[in-house]
Amino acid sequence: MSCSKAKSMTVRNSLLSAAAILMAAWYSAESEGAAAPFVDRDTVKVSSIPETVALEVTPSPAIWKASDADTNVYLFGTVHLLKGETKWETGAFQDIFDEAAAIYMEADTSPEAQAKLGPIVQKHAFFQNGETLSGVLGDQKDIVEAGAKTLGLPYQQLETLKPWFVAIQFAGKQMIDAGYQPGAGVETVITAKAKAAKKPMRFFESADEQLTILSSFPMDGQVRFLSRAAKEINMHGMQQLDELVTAWQAGDVDGIQNVVLKDMALSTPAVYEKIIVERNTNWTDQLKKLMDNEAGTFLVAVGALHLAGKDSVINMLKAEDVKVVRQ
Repeated sequence: MSCSKAKSMTVRNSLLSAAAILMAAWYSAESEGAAAPFVDRDTVKVSSIPETVALEVTPSPAIWKASDADTNVYLFGTVHLLKGETKWETGAFQDIFDEAAAIYMEADTSPEAQAKLGPIVQKHAFFQNGETLSGVLGDQKDIVEAGAKTLGLPYQQLETLKPWFVAIQFAGKQMIDAGYQPGAGVETVITAKAKAAKKPMRFFESADEQLTILSSFPMDGQVRFLSRAAKEINMHGMQQLDELVTAWQAGDVDGIQNVVLKDMALSTPAVYEKIIVERNTNWTDQLKKLMDNEAGTFLVAVGALHLAGKDSVINMLKAEDVKVVRQ
């Protein structure tokens, strides 16, 4: 199976930026007998916004300002894929965007960058030593094959792909079927806006660095990840992602933590450390250097999970004595 064919399987490259969230969510449920931490939509509350404010202002995604004497860094949590009708741009966001001298994102998701991803995907997502998907799946092959059939993905075309990437393909197909659109994702929208406004863009990570993280998990863990993904097709659908979007739209930072982060930190601390803590630490170091060395206003747009919870970029900046205030 060619790399170009792999990229065309519904998710293409847009899912590379969403992969960390999806992988983290599924890994957190991989323990034997553990249930995925789904949250009833009716129980999600705007717990981070005082009731008196929530009654007067339409809730919107959270924004923080980190500042020192001559630098303002606005941090905005994103969701990588959204439904087309999802509204999230506010006047406050537009004002920040207009003022920003440069925009930071996790990685370059522009069409130009995606066009260069082929060799990187080939290196990380494809078996290089003659192994096959069936060979590493063992007694889980029938489960995965049935899952592929349910989703309309020809199993034979998956044979050269590593389990983690097949699971991402499964997720992408379900997301598309549920109405989530790569073109509606926050990063896609911001990238287009920045290009139109000729705003400089900077990136915390390269695509190679991101895929190195995702492909570094042991093969037995990847098989469990894929097997659970296959088993849960049509069981929960995209409920967890729906809950994440609901909390994110409302600016409910505690809700975002409860949907994914809390269970992941407790049930699979090694995955939480690699996907959340280590990356947040890296990004915080980069932001601290930015504030120490440059003046002006900057917009940071990264996945909402990285701005929620006890190990968030927000809390890490505060630990570095940076003043951070929610707007």
